[in-house]
Amino acid sequence: MLNNVITMLGIYTRISKDRDNQVSTEVQKELGVKLAKKLNVAYQLYEEAKGTSGGKSIEERPQLQKLEDDIYDDKINSVYFYSQDRSTRDEVTWFTFANLLIEKGVALYENGNLVDLNDTDTYMLSGFKAIISASFRKKTGKRIKDSLYKLAKSGIATNPVLPYGYKKDDKKYIVVDEEEAEIVRLIFKWSLEGIGSTKISYRLNDKGIKTRYAKTAKGTITTKNKISGIITTKDKSTVQWSGQTVLQIIKNTWLIGQRPYQGEVFEVPAIMSVEYWQKVNDNLQNNRLAPGKKTHQYLLKGILKCACGCNMYGKNNVSKAEDYYSCSSKRTRFNSCGSPSINRPRLDTVIWSSFFLDKSLSKMVAEHFENTDDKAMVEELSVKLGALKKQIITIEAQNDKAITFATKNIISAEELNTQLKRIRSDKNDVMTQILNIENQIDTYNNVLKSSDDIISELDEYHSSTSYNDQHLIIHKHIKEIIVDFKESHYVVKINFHIPNILPYYMIIQRRFYYYVEPFFGGSPDEAIVIYNKVDKIKKGKVIPRTDGEFLNDVFKSKEVLKITIELAKQLNESLNIT
Repeated sequence: MLNNVITMLGIYTRISKDRDNQVSTEVQKELGVKLAKKLNVAYQLYEEAKGTSGGKSIEERPQLQKLEDDIYDDKINSVYFYSQDRSTRDEVTWFTFANLLIEKGVALYENGNLVDLNDTDTYMLSGFKAIISASFRKKTGKRIKDSLYKLAKSGIATNPVLPYGYKKDDKKYIVVDEEEAEIVRLIFKWSLEGIGSTKISYRLNDKGIKTRYAKTAKGTITTKNKISGIITTKDKSTVQWSGQTVLQIIKNTWLIGQRPYQGEVFEVPAIMSVEYWQKVNDNLQNNRLAPGKKTHQYLLKGILKCACGCNMYGKNNVSKAEDYYSCSSKRTRFNSCGSPSINRPRLDTVIWSSFFLDKSLSKMVAEHFENTDDKAMVEELSVKLGALKKQIITIEAQNDKAITFATKNIISAEELNTQLKRIRSDKNDVMTQILNIENQIDTYNNVLKSSDDIISELDEYHSSTSYNDQHLIIHKHIKEIIVDFKESHYVVKINFHIPNILPYYMIIQRRFYYYVEPFFGGSPDEAIVIYNKVDKIKKGKVIPRTDGEFLNDVFKSKEVLKITIELAKQLNESLNIT
């Protein structure tokens, strides 16, 4: 007997896949709604996503989990399934759910017919059905897997989408798509000529050559620009080539007749020879390194970032007299944040001279240690150190797990290599953080001696320091440099590795005529430091100018000075500095 009068019907629908012999979720829903009208009760739909397996647990099926929660909360007191196997094809899941229905006195309708689970025979019969259904699902799964293996081995396509350059014939055998194969050969030709994958994608797009996705997909796709946050919707038919897509084609072993499948390799029609494929793949590294071009020294590489969040990279082109740092968002061609590039030699010099030649950093360090609670800092850093060491244990466990999966053929050798590279990178990052924190703890354990040592070290740097030493020194003390661009000025924020030391700010005029530290004590114009003074040239003659004359010429309209002062004022206010 049911405990309550039926007032709310929960209609649950699910199909594993779109198959001809299945009742669609739309029909299941219609029949459930029809029952609700017949019972004259309200209803709530619980529509599982298409393709959800009946073998999954309740926790792995969001809508079944929601239905169960609503039953617990007495929001639902009757349930409709088109058939029992729509609810679950796993015996444990079924008995768990059936016992909940009995406990809460919930009525169960299967395709419109009331199923009385309180009746012992009915309950037992439903249990047998669940066991048989689960057994059938497991056997069917194995048969499908074995069948797909045999089909793949015989050369029949089992993949929903074949790699670029291939298609299915009338009997579903894998054959070469000659039209796409020509594009593949063109990609390989360009790559061997030294053209990078990104530039190859530009060429393909410029020639109007459609991607596989653009040729076959229908409807629209919505994307969000990670820099601007702007959401755009476009036809899938307009999706263009990317460097990553090109790279995937070049690395694909199908092209030489090798199709990886369930840990084995089956034969497929080849588009090119093994030797040519290998030659192009070996050349990929050369393309990345841009052979024949001079390697330039970028002092701030790795710590310089744009305000948009992207890294800034160095670029040098002697023939075009270009030597600058630029936001990496410009490399995406259509998603540039719009920030201008910044002169590399001048920024390198300003950073080096301001902090290490003019001893600004040593003064900041001295002031910092004078106002530091050493004991509290050691305790805080020790907690961070413990957390990082736990991360190392977790990462090493991931390493062992990946190797185990590979030995059991759960993942391929290529997937294992990718996993191990990521794990090594993660471990190196954490180990670097551990070393930094251990150094910081040592520093605070003997703060006076350590502060004297740091200041002494900083005071030793001089103008004749080599590039390699400058690079080591800057990266040792500076964590990151963030560059923003406002009103023809660069607003530069410098974060240090020295624990808890405040960031340092500079406002630099676009042509590096001058820069200013926002934390000025007197009048704003007194804080201006002239850096790139340009003398006058009149009738071919150079006329030297004093600093005052130069500033007067720069600030002729006083508008530039006004902008500089206003930027410094805004920055001070944002940092609560008066």
